[in-house]
Amino acid sequence: METIRKDLKEFQWTDWLVMVMTTGVFLPHTVCMAVLLGCCIAVAVKGGIKMLVEKSWEYYCLYAFLLLEIIVCTFYKNWDGLLIIIGFVGVFLYTGFYRKTAHKKLLIYLIEWALILSLLTAVLGLIQFNHVSQLGGYSFWDFEIQNSPKRRITGTFQNANIYAMILELVLICSFFRFLCIKNWKRRFYYMFVAGVQFFMILLTGCRAALVPIVFIIPLMLAMHKKKRMLMVYCGLFTIAAIAVFMKPDLIPRIDDISTIQSRVKIWKCAVEGIKEYPLFGNGPWTYHRIYPQFHGHKAVHSHNIYLDCVLSFGIIGCTLLAGYVIGLLKDVWSTYKKDRLLFSLMGACFLVIGIHGLVDGTIHPIKVMLLFMMIVNLRLKPQETV
Repeated sequence: METIRKDLKEFQWTDWLVMVMTTGVFLPHTVCMAVLLGCCIAVAVKGGIKMLVEKSWEYYCLYAFLLLEIIVCTFYKNWDGLLIIIGFVGVFLYTGFYRKTAHKKLLIYLIEWALILSLLTAVLGLIQFNHVSQLGGYSFWDFEIQNSPKRRITGTFQNANIYAMILELVLICSFFRFLCIKNWKRRFYYMFVAGVQFFMILLTGCRAALVPIVFIIPLMLAMHKKKRMLMVYCGLFTIAAIAVFMKPDLIPRIDDISTIQSRVKIWKCAVEGIKEYPLFGNGPWTYHRIYPQFHGHKAVHSHNIYLDCVLSFGIIGCTLLAGYVIGLLKDVWSTYKKDRLLFSLMGACFLVIGIHGLVDGTIHPIKVMLLFMMIVNLRLKPQETV
């Protein structure tokens, strides 16, 4: 506790601003956007515009991408998409500030605070679950996960799937802290937090959120040569797999194939939209604009980040965006030799977004993007390497 007090006393205003933004991620969307705007204004006033602007080749690709999307959205009168792009601008300005000022100790405190906030959000999620259970004529203890999107828990997020994506990132963070700590009393705390997140993922009814976790945890254990833990994990996973095989309803909504069928329809419609607007797309939420034209299934996005990026941003936009992503991946790779544990956390977050993104729009929600970007954009200082 004394160490924590000392660390917090040494925090600079930039560190506290990051903690405020972390808090914002777990607040309702409108409040989070207000916090993001306030943080960007605070940085501009106190540190100058230069603290928000990152000067590197990948960021020049990003700025060109954002400018292009503003033009495309305006040209096609995609005002919802324009608002989303303005949100992206805020996220990337904040990220430019974060990259300049963040340090490893701050990331640790950011994660610890996010774990606490996730537990508080879980309490709200349980209250919501009790409410939607009663609406459906069930008891809380029936643990009945209903198919209706309006009767699935959302926490402080816009829908159940976005909540599940945040839970995935938090669960990976708790596992990262578990591996960082050798004290078993503290390890039990991180196991408890991870268990809560896993349980809440089940309550969201988002089956796709379970898939990345199955692969990522053993990869992290293998990377750090935790052979005993890996054997225990494989044993528990085998038991769980047998149990699910014998009793499929252990995984909520596992027998509901209607969403799979609807996604196939969405993907086919998205392909037709790509053919119609191959170079520039229509900006964010292009799918929502074009699905009536191709008699597609009603949805906001394509439920696949790869298809949705090409549909929304076109070949030109995706090329510019790829320049930024490649630069970010190079930064993450540079962490491998400096801090393999931190690298495994960053890599795990990319895998969560990439694997879950096969069936959902994982990185587009602003709050998911904010938490993800704060984890993967830490650039280690020379004295922080191990």
